[in-house]
Amino acid sequence: MVWLPERDVVFTGDIVYTERLLAVLPVSRTRPWLEAFGVAEAINPRWLIPGHGRPTDLATARRHTRDYMQALRAHMK
Repeated sequence: MVWLPERDVVFTGDIVYTERLLAVLPVSRTRPWLEAFGVAEAINPRWLIPGHGRPTDLATARRHTRDYMQALRAHMK
């Protein structure tokens, strides 16, 4: 991640996805992914620039990325 405090923006790379499904593979490690998302949440930026999708706000990123990942983990064995 890259945090630009003077612009109140975080470039998240593939930690945040919007407007599409996350690329979750059998080798994906979802716990560190959620931990990294938590770092972005703690910064609480006005804008996030995801690896895929348009610039977004934190509430949308939570819905499209964190909430989806948590739901997915709830169904994992």
